[in-house]
Amino acid sequence: MDIEKLAKYFMVLRSLVTEHCLQGKPNTIWNIDETGMQLDVSLKFVLAEKQITSLHSCTSGNRERDDQ
Repeated sequence: MDIEKLAKYFMVLRSLVTEHCLQGKPNTIWNIDETGMQLDVSLKFVLAEKQITSLHSCTSGNRERDDQ
């Protein structure tokens, strides 16, 4: 764990909470697990029967993150 990155994270979090007046409103703050985010979701084509109304999507499996 990098203490400087951790400190920066909480500094940015605090400024966002203050900027959006979220102090005392924990129910309005949501969490996201970035490991579940799919970056490459564009489909080239879909092949299905005519009456099918919903399909499972096929993706690349790319879970690469853009760390800044």
